[in-house]
Amino acid sequence: MRKHLFSGLICLFIFACSEDVKKKRISLDILEEGKRGEIAYFQDKPFSGIGFSLHENGNLKMEMEFKEGVDDGISKMFWDNGNVKLKAKTLNGIINGVFKTWHENGKVMTESFQLNGQSHGETKNWDRNGNLLHIINHKHGIQEGLSKWYHENGQLRKTSNYIAGKKEGLERTWHENGQLASEVECRNDKQEGWLKYWIKEGEEGESYEMYFEDGMGQFETIRKL
Repeated sequence: MRKHLFSGLICLFIFACSEDVKKKRISLDILEEGKRGEIAYFQDKPFSGIGFSLHENGNLKMEMEFKEGVDDGISKMFWDNGNVKLKAKTLNGIINGVFKTWHENGKVMTESFQLNGQSHGETKNWDRNGNLLHIINHKHGIQEGLSKWYHENGQLRKTSNYIAGKKEGLERTWHENGQLASEVECRNDKQEGWLKYWIKEGEEGESYEMYFEDGMGQFETIRKL
């Protein structure tokens, strides 16, 4: 019984591999020439397989999975040095699932989740050295919730809260040493009320506050803290 089951699994694995090998690989230029509207045709039929393009040095530049003439499956882009540049999953021509990009040196640049072609949930960005730059939250493509930005040393730089794509609530910034730098309330995407700013410890100058109205600083209201 176990022997038959094992043999069946081997056959299934071989079949799956052979099916993958059978996938046609056609130049994206050829598929573009054969397009009818949004459908890619090859040899007078909607194309199913893998479309690809190359860099001038011969390295793979892009590959996309197609089903019945529409990009459907895993899409990848590559830097000319061979490192992956972008990876996404499409469903019937629309990006769905994890969307990820990389810097040329192989470090992750962006990671997000896409729902029907729109950012949904956390989007993270890193610089080419691997330092986290910011975390932005979205709901169906619109900023929603707390967003955070960071200094190169990893310290928090700024926080803002968003409701339906607009800043609402307390916005704060910090110096590189972790010391609070400023805070102000936001309403309808504009700074309102008293903004307080604290000079970084050890630097020249004075801490102050200034009144904001309809997003505009009223310089005549500046006073020392």
